[in-house]
Amino acid sequence: MAAAARPLGGAHSIWEIVLHLSGWTREVASRLEGAEPRPPALGDWPETGAVDEGRWAAARADLFSSHDDLISTLRRFPARRLPERVGGERDAPLGTGVSYREMIFGALQHDAYHAGQLALLKKGSHARPR
Repeated sequence: MAAAARPLGGAHSIWEIVLHLSGWTREVASRLEGAEPRPPALGDWPETGAVDEGRWAAARADLFSSHDDLISTLRRFPARRLPERVGGERDAPLGTGVSYREMIFGALQHDAYHAGQLALLKKGSHARPR
C-alpha cells in the first residue's frame, strides 16, 4: 500500500503524516476550547499499526473530521481572545508560550509544510526507475 511506503528512506510515510496531522489538529482545537496544552493523545508520531485498507480509510476520514472540528471550534472562538497566551513558558515542540493567533497560524503552517511532504511522498511512490 502506497500510504505505508517509505520511498524516501527514513522519511515518515504518508500514513504516519496523516496520523500526525490529525493528532495535532485535534490538540489545537482542544486548546481553543480551554484545555491545557499537552501532546496529542496518541503521541506526536503515532504508529500506523497493521497495514489495512479499512484502517487507512479510517485515518483519512479522521484527518478530514479533525479539520472539520477545528473549523467549528474556530467559528466559536471569541476574536478578543486571540492575543491571549497559550500555556505557560515558551516550549516550541509543545507549541506553548504563544498567542492563540500565533498558534492558529502555526497550525496552518504545519499543515502546509506536511502537505508539501505528502505531495513529494506521493510523487516518489509513483516514480519508476529509468
